[in-house]
Amino acid sequence: MNGGLPELDWGSPAGGDKPEVSTVPWGMRDVGLATLTFGLVFAVAAIILSLTHVVGKGLGAGEGRYTGGVVLLLLEASLILPVWLFVIRKYRVGWEALGFRPFDPAIGCSLIVGLLLVSFGVNAVWTGVLGRFHLQVQPNILPIFGGGAVGLLIAWLAAGVVAPLVEESFFRGFVFPAFRERFGFRKAALLNGLFFGLVHFTPTAFVPLFVLGVLLCVLYQATNSLWPPILMHSTMNTLAVLAAYAVERGLMPG
Repeated sequence: MNGGLPELDWGSPAGGDKPEVSTVPWGMRDVGLATLTFGLVFAVAAIILSLTHVVGKGLGAGEGRYTGGVVLLLLEASLILPVWLFVIRKYRVGWEALGFRPFDPAIGCSLIVGLLLVSFGVNAVWTGVLGRFHLQVQPNILPIFGGGAVGLLIAWLAAGVVAPLVEESFFRGFVFPAFRERFGFRKAALLNGLFFGLVHFTPTAFVPLFVLGVLLCVLYQATNSLWPPILMHSTMNTLAVLAAYAVERGLMPG
């Protein structure tokens, strides 16, 4: 232990002696099948979103402006399906097997703050690099949610609440432990970050997403709980949504 924080053994599958991380019943085959299911859900989501965009335009600004955002929120929530199918239902375990366990708030909050600062630093540097080529890290997605205060609320529910719960359950609670038992902690964290960055399908955002994925694995490993990664992920997304809204309203420069 160092300064009250748990040490991490970057080479061992379990990753250090404290906190203890239990083995999981699922493995790489389950991850592969779940990823295929994830891909199918994503494909259906893309089709439905395209259709709702057309329908929303047909309904007019007053009636259909929030249609795409609501559908996107529901489809984001549906991505919990692969986790339920290939963990909860298949192995008849509770959600605590994915990491929904209590954690030491002093250690967890300290790590969240420190890792958030690292992530913000990487984002700032990467934004500066892209700015030299007149590129943005990622486009503003707020218009999908209809704009205004209601659109902002829907966007926050989707990005700040649902996405952290669902994505952390899948990437850190489900995928990362399988990778860790196969490759050890260090390689598992790097592979998880790579996977996390790629599936967001935003090339200009890959570097900060990769780093964020690795940091969230470190946080999960250090606390033996999925709640700190969820809180960190939620904080990142909430600030991103608020910043996009402020830029859209002219409250801060883009």
